Amino acid sequence: MLRLIESKATVWAVFILVAFSYAMGLIVSLADPDLWGYMAFGYTFWTEPGFPYTDPFSYMPVNPVWIYHEWLTGVIFFPLYAGIGEEALQALRYIFAFLTLFLAYAAAKKRGAQTSLALMGLFFPAFAICTGYGPVRAQGFTYFFFALTLYLLETCRLSQRFKPLWLFPPVILLWCNLHGGFVAGLAVIGLYAAGEFLSRKPWKPYLFILAPCLAATLINPYGWAYWPYLIKAILMPRPEIYEWMSIWKAMSMGFKHLSIPLFMGLFPLALLFCLKPLQKNWSAVLVLAAVSWMAFSHMRHIPFMGIAMAALLPSGADYFIKTKSREASILLGAALLSMACLAVLNAKVVRAHFQYPHVLRNPLSIQALPESQVLPGQMAYPVDGVAFLREKGLHGNILTEFDWGQFVMWSLPDSKVSMDGRYETVYPDKVCREYFAFAYGRPGAGEYLTKYPHEMALLKDRSITSAQLAASPDWLLAYKGDGCVIFVHKGFLKRG
Repeated sequence: MLRLIESKATVWAVFILVAFSYAMGLIVSLADPDLWGYMAFGYTFWTEPGFPYTDPFSYMPVNPVWIYHEWLTGVIFFPLYAGIGEEALQALRYIFAFLTLFLAYAAAKKRGAQTSLALMGLFFPAFAICTGYGPVRAQGFTYFFFALTLYLLETCRLSQRFKPLWLFPPVILLWCNLHGGFVAGLAVIGLYAAGEFLSRKPWKPYLFILAPCLAATLINPYGWAYWPYLIKAILMPRPEIYEWMSIWKAMSMGFKHLSIPLFMGLFPLALLFCLKPLQKNWSAVLVLAAVSWMAFSHMRHIPFMGIAMAALLPSGADYFIKTKSREASILLGAALLSMACLAVLNAKVVRAHFQYPHVLRNPLSIQALPESQVLPGQMAYPVDGVAFLREKGLHGNILTEFDWGQFVMWSLPDSKVSMDGRYETVYPDKVCREYFAFAYGRPGAGEYLTKYPHEMALLKDRSITSAQLAASPDWLLAYKGDGCVIFVHKGFLKRG
């Protein structure tokens, strides 16, 4: 069995399958709602004097200081988009996605895994990583830096040479200005300090490097204020946003998401490998336990679990196979099951791509599509509604859907929005609660319509929000498009 696994034919077969599957999983042309927020911030940064410390995009009450933890992403994305086009952003996503997978593979190899086993270890984790690299998002930087962190930590742990640790302060400095996920990097360094202490190996260098790393996080446009915001953002509940659901809640609600089967496939493997080969390497055990808990608590953290497992588990597979024990048979069975599941998932991905040929026609495109042109459950945008407002020259305060807010503020720069996906960075808690009461038809929904100066409403057709306005005598239906409707307040018409 060992000869078969280590043969060149096996290595090439596994490499081709993983590379093809990963590439197909990354072909996503639909825009993420946050992309428009990056672009709007970047445009403001490059065209307006001074740094945008206050939000210019909403007519609602906003926080005194807009602490935007993804500000540098917008600063980078906008000139790429304006100067080269959407292809530049997609190319950047593909590059970082493959670099992340390569770093996980390199860490596995450094830990002593055979080439074939290191590649096999990418099967399920690759799909988990793909869920984070779907559309263009700032999180892509976090997953890359997380993989780089694991690689550097393993380099230091195995060589017992700690000079590479001094790469972390500049990495954290860049990371904390690109995305708030840098906290995961600090946490992993801390876990390695604890793990090496438990393993009775040098642990102080990992602990000591945290001090300059923390100091580096203060080099940002907001200074000390960044950390109180970040702690609040990490701890705050987000029940209205599906990707922040736990695996358990998503399953109990009958929610269908790729993260659920991925977690169910990855978690047993994590338990299996922690039984024997990793128990003397407490750093790996602690990291696997942490990322498993993160993935279970919030579906959006599945990519962390994928990266950690791809980097840390293949060396455990080596252990099982070389001992020729019963566990080796279990491992082989688990690997075959993973490959079978991968083949099924890959077939679905390929079929979906060919059912919607606009995706394969230009995999470097970024599209905002109306409801009739997306798969069920995918993000649709009010393309027709925005075009109607432009054509009619209408601009003002637009009450819009949560997922559409950033698209509207980017597409209609002369208008302002009621709420958008930057909500905890911009809007006070009270305003957020009032908006979601309106969005879900909870008590207080009617008060939200009369309390604030809404002039127009761009909402989803056949939704709770549009039904509320349709029933109100103060609002008139002005347009009905592909999945969206536009209402105009009577007072706005009188003023116009």
